[in-house]
Amino acid sequence: MSQQSDFPDDPTGSAEPDGYMLPANLRKEDHDRLNLQHEIWRTLLNGLCPVSKTELDDLLKPTAAVPIPAVLDVGCGSGIWCLDMAHAYPHAKVVGFDLTQCSPSFVQGSVLDGLGQFYGKFALVHWRTVLIHIAPDKQMWAIDELSEPGGLLIISDWDEIFVDEHRKRLPAAKDVPDDEAPSSWMARITNEIFKRDDPMDSILRFQIHNALQGNAVVDKESLRMSVYHIPVGWDGGDIENGETLGKMATIDFLDVSARFKLVFASRGVPANVIENWAHHLDSEIRGERQRIMSRPETEWRGTYSKEDMPESLFIDEIDHWYATAAAGWLHFSNPNRHRMNLARDESRLV
Repeated sequence: MSQQSDFPDDPTGSAEPDGYMLPANLRKEDHDRLNLQHEIWRTLLNGLCPVSKTELDDLLKPTAAVPIPAVLDVGCGSGIWCLDMAHAYPHAKVVGFDLTQCSPSFVQGSVLDGLGQFYGKFALVHWRTVLIHIAPDKQMWAIDELSEPGGLLIISDWDEIFVDEHRKRLPAAKDVPDDEAPSSWMARITNEIFKRDDPMDSILRFQIHNALQGNAVVDKESLRMSVYHIPVGWDGGDIENGETLGKMATIDFLDVSARFKLVFASRGVPANVIENWAHHLDSEIRGERQRIMSRPETEWRGTYSKEDMPESLFIDEIDHWYATAAAGWLHFSNPNRHRMNLARDESRLV
């Protein structure tokens, strides 16, 4: 943590012994916020994936060898990415895998129990904003697990670092500042939540890259990485779609702030301390203290050629696995949903 705390950790037992950093009760009934985060990522990437639409179309094009290509979304949350993929590629099978149940049907389980049942069965494996919620000592193992299941692997997550409008790292704020140097309460609170020291640079981003570089099944020449900047509480200046991203990020981070308060309360942090932290945090999120930016990243590896795709990509083998595992598919012949109304939520920014 940014500062050593004398507060007990999760005396109520609400923290999960499953290796995930947030308790299950805060991972449930969270679909509105996850749907908003999905819109943030769509806007950031100008689509559902960091790869070009041409590459994605080619990857998921039906062929004689693979008439029904399959897609796996690990940590599918509300299932909204699956829905969008099923809408864009109605001929494909889209499978959602998550620790907590979503609707409609999906495959329930924990990545920390292994993904062996999925190996070789998917043309695309998508993993977004999950690794950051896994305990650090299990992250590398989880990345290795993810390197196996499919042809194109995409890992996207939040960076530990928050930066100012000039993209300079902001150290975590302190209860009693040492000086007048800029600092971030968002950095401080996330450090407290994830029980870590204040990082001087990205940690998870380099762990992902190093794990993929060191994995024998990964084509090293195909590895790609992109780092993005999302304004929080302001329009982002010259950032593409900065105003829209800034509004959505402010709403999302205010929701996250409210959930942080519940986590701290479960850990026995005094109410007056929580309210003081929340006051500073919400002021920063609204852009009242300074201009900050979140720094997400995404890394992906290239696809197998059609000739190199394993025979197990045939959908009848996937269906056989489905029958033996008695799990559900996130498969939509005519997917339809209502997108969030951003204008409806902008009143919360006042």
